[in-house]
Amino acid sequence: MFTFRFSLILLFLFQIGKAGAQSPSNRLDVVQIEKYLQKSYQEYMEAINTDDRETEEKFLKNMLTPEMQEKRARLACATDSDPMIRAQDVTEYSIQSVRCKHLSGCWYEVSYRPYPKDSTTYIPLRITADSLGKVRISYVTPDLSLIHISEPTRRVVIS
Repeated sequence: MFTFRFSLILLFLFQIGKAGAQSPSNRLDVVQIEKYLQKSYQEYMEAINTDDRETEEKFLKNMLTPEMQEKRARLACATDSDPMIRAQDVTEYSIQSVRCKHLSGCWYEVSYRPYPKDSTTYIPLRITADSLGKVRISYVTPDLSLIHISEPTRRVVIS
């Protein structure tokens, strides 16, 4: 019985050491994903700014899951703005000010400012890895400023 308990304790300690050894690589993965998302968003916004539809479509196809591509198209029609950037257009300053940070788990936040004195636009999004291990955006939180609840009927109206 003593040997069994001792073996369990050793196994537990080994697992703790193994998990601790993986932490730096996990942090490295987070930093790589942040850089990847930031660069991808900058390229996408540059394509919007220069009316490069081919690059826009490439971003949407390569960066979004198929379900998110469908949702993005529906939201764009309903709100008359791009849910990926929460705007209709971008400025050069917007592109340069893009930042990305890890929030928690698979949640990241892309942010930018249209002009130096404007408030920052924050876009929380969830990522997943596809079957090939490629990072894709699976969910972008809706812009709550576009959702209004009408009082008498309590219906949600997207404006």
